[in-house]
Amino acid sequence: MTHDVAEAVALADRVLVIEDGRIAEDVTIDLPRPRRRGSAELAALEGEILKHLLEGSEDTL
Repeated sequence: MTHDVAEAVALADRVLVIEDGRIAEDVTIDLPRPRRRGSAELAALEGEILKHLLEGSEDTL
């Protein structure tokens, strides 16, 4: 488990975002290994997850 989105995308095969005790997002990381941090593919997945996190936090403001 990690709170670092870049680390999760680089190391995991699946990333779950948990909000209010429920799974808010389930992202499959279907990229070959070894994965290079900073690659366009990883950046796109990080962006997708971060966008969801930021949109969710705007709802609580």
